[in-house]
Amino acid sequence: MELKINYAYVISEFVVGFLSVAGNSLVLVAMYNVKSLRTHTNCFIASLAVADILTGLVVGPLAVIRHIGLPHNFYGCLLISSLVVIFTMCSVTSLTAVTLDRYLAICHPYSYRRRMTFRVTISVVVVSWVVGILFGLVPLMGWNKGKENFKGACYFWDVICLEYVVYFVFLVGNIIPFLFMVCVYTHIFFIIRKAKAADSKLISATACAGHVKPHHLWRETRKTFSLVLVVIVFEACWLPIYIHASVSLLAPEYSPSYEFRLFAVVLCHANSFVNPIVYAFSLQVFRQAFMQILTGNNALVIPGSSTYGTSLSTAVYHPPRRGASSAPMISLASSTPGPQ
Repeated sequence: MELKINYAYVISEFVVGFLSVAGNSLVLVAMYNVKSLRTHTNCFIASLAVADILTGLVVGPLAVIRHIGLPHNFYGCLLISSLVVIFTMCSVTSLTAVTLDRYLAICHPYSYRRRMTFRVTISVVVVSWVVGILFGLVPLMGWNKGKENFKGACYFWDVICLEYVVYFVFLVGNIIPFLFMVCVYTHIFFIIRKAKAADSKLISATACAGHVKPHHLWRETRKTFSLVLVVIVFEACWLPIYIHASVSLLAPEYSPSYEFRLFAVVLCHANSFVNPIVYAFSLQVFRQAFMQILTGNNALVIPGSSTYGTSLSTAVYHPPRRGASSAPMISLASSTPGPQ
């Protein structure tokens, strides 16, 4: 087989890899430097950033190596092809974990604050990585095209079964979690909407009105919206490669071109550097932290670092109980780590 190297693809992979490592490293440094960013929710964001760093540091270069047909060993090719799935699924499980965190923090703030300790958070992160790794190891356990079909040059679709990608990774590992996250975030925004509608009554009718400000709800909405945007961008970036795999499996005569496949691969890898951009544009606390790191200006004031002590407070709507005052209530629950 004649080796055909697409230099635009190779350059794109290295550029994407560099941006992914740089951008997500900035996220981790910001969390380390700014105390208000050390929340339970941001532990899951840090997990996602680590997966994105590994994608840029490992998956991109390995994709280039695979593009030129290396390695010539079947099991070596299968291993580096499985790494793509591992880091992809670790991203999905991290997004699912942060979705559950948002649901519990907003809809069940008191039990969240009591039970969601740092130890529990780390345990959930570990479990999410274990699940992602197990998903990616399936081809190494036997669900692959077999050594007898290996042609001597390493190409992803020569060792990885289309059925595995379409039915297991795409349907079970992506579509089902995505639908779950859509349902959860829809419910969360419904709760926030009710809380906002009740906010004006709360300020005038409850004794704790002095502690509940409209900006708490706005800040909470922006935080949740940024995470929804991360989920949407993730699915948008990975959808073309899954469409390619699905069409190739179900209607091979309409299989997309080789150039479309390369574009789809670069796009799914490019998702790894998009998240820091989303944080910078939608969350002021991250934007200010990034500016502080990049400019070395420690005089910049990070929102929440002194006034609130945390980048996230949770405002939750509670309907009035029967026989109680007719004024609705909103409770605030901080997402800072509880007792260990």
